[in-house]
Amino acid sequence: SRTAVSWTALMAGYNDAGEPDRALECFERMIQEDRCNPDGVALAAVIKACGSLGALEIGRKIHSQFSSMVSPKNPNNELSILANSIVDFYGKCGSMDEARAAFDSIESARRDVVTWNCLIAGYSRAGDFQQAFDLLERMMQGEERLRPNGVTILSILSVCARAGLVDRGREVFSRAASSGYGSGVALRLEHYTVMVDLLGRSNQLEEAVGL
Repeated sequence: SRTAVSWTALMAGYNDAGEPDRALECFERMIQEDRCNPDGVALAAVIKACGSLGALEIGRKIHSQFSSMVSPKNPNNELSILANSIVDFYGKCGSMDEARAAFDSIESARRDVVTWNCLIAGYSRAGDFQQAFDLLERMMQGEERLRPNGVTILSILSVCARAGLVDRGREVFSRAASSGYGSGVALRLEHYTVMVDLLGRSNQLEEAVGL
């Protein structure tokens, strides 16, 4: 018989294959046909699918239905994964008030770099560079004192590119290149691509070629 574990594995596979609609279908069948109770990992998988589809109403309904499982006081590690996926989902759907509320509901000691990255990426996609910058500072200077990683820096560079903030982007890129954010940031092709895009849009072509 099919279990929640086998359904979850199937959902994860569809998400990885870029077929979130099939992942969502699996979740519905798991609940309706097999009467399986989803755990935190299964819920994280279906919430991820909803984020990829931009299915705000469906994801919101699932979040509401199983909100007791996402209690910020629940110490279960898989629920940290679920809490992060909910912040990411609302951010991907452009509902930043709900993304922020989900983020704020997580106890500060339970927030990791992924939690912060999900919210920063949401603000980056929304073009809200001030919120993205403020969060980066809070992440590093607040009580958590977390160091950003490559994903964090990519989101910050992306919002600089969208807003045409050449000096700020240059400053962030330079600091990352000199390990100013710590050893956790390794600049990859995508960082250079965004930086070249930013410089190119600003007619800093010689500097872009020099990268």
